[in-house]
Amino acid sequence: MKVEKQSIYYEKLSIENKLDYDRIQRGGKLQRGAVLCSVFILMIFSIANMISTTFYRVVTSGKDIFLSMGDPLKHIIWLSVGAGALLTTMCIPYDFYQRKKVRNSLFIVSVTILIGILIGSKVMPSLVPHINGAIGWVRVGPFTLQPSEFFKVAYVIILAHFLEVSYRKKLKTLGIFIALAPVVFIFCLLVFLQGDLGTTIHYLAITACMLLVSPISKKLIVGVLTLAPTFFAGVISIFYFGDIDGGYRMQRITSYVNILLKGNERDMGVGYQVIQSLIAMGNGGIVGRGYGNGIQKYNYLPEIHTDFISSSLAEEWGFMMMLSVILIFLFILKIGINTATMAKDYFGKYLVVGLIGLIFTQMLMNLYVATGLMPVTGLPLPIFSYGGSSTLTVFVSLGIILNVNKKTIKDKYS
Repeated sequence: MKVEKQSIYYEKLSIENKLDYDRIQRGGKLQRGAVLCSVFILMIFSIANMISTTFYRVVTSGKDIFLSMGDPLKHIIWLSVGAGALLTTMCIPYDFYQRKKVRNSLFIVSVTILIGILIGSKVMPSLVPHINGAIGWVRVGPFTLQPSEFFKVAYVIILAHFLEVSYRKKLKTLGIFIALAPVVFIFCLLVFLQGDLGTTIHYLAITACMLLVSPISKKLIVGVLTLAPTFFAGVISIFYFGDIDGGYRMQRITSYVNILLKGNERDMGVGYQVIQSLIAMGNGGIVGRGYGNGIQKYNYLPEIHTDFISSSLAEEWGFMMMLSVILIFLFILKIGINTATMAKDYFGKYLVVGLIGLIFTQMLMNLYVATGLMPVTGLPLPIFSYGGSSTLTVFVSLGIILNVNKKTIKDKYS
């Protein structure tokens, strides 16, 4: 009789565990489905906004209406390729990236190509052109690629491995810094030498996100984050008040300071963008001027389809649409945080934090620039801005995050 009661008890416990597992599985599928639906919604609005933003350029190009729609068509192509990359990376077990051969290959390929770009800009300027003061692009047929964007994912994978090893070996703050410093220094230096300060800062922002969830001393991180703005403010003051020519990158910063101090920067090309961006957002109001009725796309705001796409979005669709887009990104951020929290291992945790930090900090920096809260950095708005390299990077990041979510629920709770 006692044996029979125990059998019934264990059978009941087994059924309860099975029900809990099924519930967790359904929850995971709902999370992944919700993220995919959110991305699809962003893609639809992105395409519609890109068509409206580039319409004037298409009409005034003097070419056939279909042939001249290069930017919208390329944007749709990159979104389609990105969606395929998302679904592909979603099916690749994230443990694959932890293999030594994969990590080493990613590092060697990334560093080799970044060095090759620096050399290519000198010997093959037609292949590695100067764009807006930087040399980080490579021409491949009708497309222009930015390798430093692609390598952000490789950078996160490599840092995630070192942080996981640091945790396993119980390294303290100094040990973690020694482990990470060479990788951070090499990537940031090579990108900085390309003249791309915005992307360099983004690499550092990704690093900060990953360090925040590492065993490193939080007091040290807070101290560095507190002193960094003071250091940059001092450097900017030397260039600005000393009237020193720091090139295109410093011109962006001193132009921003002019806007803060004088309130107007219409005579300078770089500052002019920020002023026109603010005008666009002000004109949009709560509900916008209406689809296709934006003014800034008529050559008033340069780069409106790339770095300042959010200004076009706010002008035509209004504050409510901008808020909706931000809320969708915040929802994706929440799913990413949940995935990192329940990850089955520390490599998965650091990987998700780095990739979700990549997407979210890029969105924040783009919106900060568009609203005049920071100098122009050249970082696009994820999914919305024209730029295949950034789009593909964001989609690959999302695919890896969703795979961690899928694998964690399958392995950890089975």
